[in-house]
Amino acid sequence: MPELPEVETVRRYLESEILGKTIQGIEVYREKNIITNYRSFVNKIIGKKIIKLGRKGKFLIISLEDDLAILSHLRMEGKFFFYEKKEEKGKHDILRFDFSDGSNLVYNDTRKFGILGLYHGKELYEDSPLNKLGPDPFDCDLDTVYKKMHSSNKPAKELLLDQTIMAGNGNIYADECLFASNIHPLIKGKDLSKNEVDSLIKSSVRILNEAITLGGSTIKTYHPSLGVDGRMQNSLLAYGRKGEPCLRCGAKMHTIFVGGRSSTYCPFCQHHRSRPLVIAIAGPIHSGKSYASNFLAKKGLPLFDSDKEIKKLYQNEKVIEGIGKIAGKDVLEGNSLNFDSLRKKMEEKKIREKVTAFVYPLLRKEAISFIDKHKGIVLMEVPLLLGSGMEDLVDILLFVNAPEEIRLNRLQKEGKDAESLMKINASYPIKKYEKEATRVIVNASSLADFETELDDFIGDINKRLS
Repeated sequence: MPELPEVETVRRYLESEILGKTIQGIEVYREKNIITNYRSFVNKIIGKKIIKLGRKGKFLIISLEDDLAILSHLRMEGKFFFYEKKEEKGKHDILRFDFSDGSNLVYNDTRKFGILGLYHGKELYEDSPLNKLGPDPFDCDLDTVYKKMHSSNKPAKELLLDQTIMAGNGNIYADECLFASNIHPLIKGKDLSKNEVDSLIKSSVRILNEAITLGGSTIKTYHPSLGVDGRMQNSLLAYGRKGEPCLRCGAKMHTIFVGGRSSTYCPFCQHHRSRPLVIAIAGPIHSGKSYASNFLAKKGLPLFDSDKEIKKLYQNEKVIEGIGKIAGKDVLEGNSLNFDSLRKKMEEKKIREKVTAFVYPLLRKEAISFIDKHKGIVLMEVPLLLGSGMEDLVDILLFVNAPEEIRLNRLQKEGKDAESLMKINASYPIKKYEKEATRVIVNASSLADFETELDDFIGDINKRLS
């Protein structure tokens, strides 16, 4: 978790405590965290005075006499604890520096991902991880950063996390910078204008400076050091605010995953200008989601119907063969699928997960192709969106629900296998869907009331986009 502000906070804290002290001894409890020669690390620092505390990106630099430097990266949970006198070894202590005045400095790392290394002279910048780092945002040249970002197909969020382009931003401050610059995390680098890259640099400088002033962010289990808590988390406008109202426009903040990292943004303030606003309509079986999708589609909005697309896929020879291998030959009926048999098989969690893992990537490919062909607003009916592998394509989630009794009654009236279908639906975390949704509409009264709520919903969307 530690990003530039947290590391700078640690640097300033250590500067006030250990600058000028002489290392009299060292105890290493876990050699794996030392990335340079272990014996040299232990032997060469004994008797050396600490003459400077520096930082580059997320790296801490402890400069010693004789042109030596200890380089440290705290990774996710690394911390330095300073003690006036020797303390008992802690459970997660990695090493301890003993100073000549009796005080000591402990490196503690719960996750044990942090690294330390000893370098001499030019090695620090030529043969260490610093060699690959780009400049801190404070030292960035716009033309250079723009050239690197503009030549990339990677999303803006990934580029902000790329330490070879600009060092220091992590997941927290990348979200904050994108929000401050009104840039969607998925906009590709090649589509960023020079003004937008300039805004990202300036936002980084402003936000990182503010975070440094506030001592960084104390998020979850991370604290910069013993008794040191940051306050920047109280000023975050995007990161960690999933489902909360945007502090600019009031819309519900949305979270997607970009390059494996969560990214929280406002779908309106940070609207992806090169793609449409995608509204997913989801809900349990016979809740009214299909009616909602068709009702909104009649207003001229293009609709990607997942159920219809899956039915098309189920007619594909290779797909039929693949499902037969997963669920068993008894789901096959000649050269087609026996859907009653498949439905029964999918009551088993393992079979259902394997079938969806096979089908959803194919459905995703069709969805992307559909979205790319349109502008403005696009509707996607995805019965149960979460876990479909398409969450990152969606900006707004409209969740349509109805009481279980009403849904069961609707299924029975249509003469469908209500028990089997309801059993499959019951295995999905409906409460979680409702929590994730931008808007929840309960279809439990009259059709007129349902349509009124849908009109209000799409009216609000159009108002925010205008």
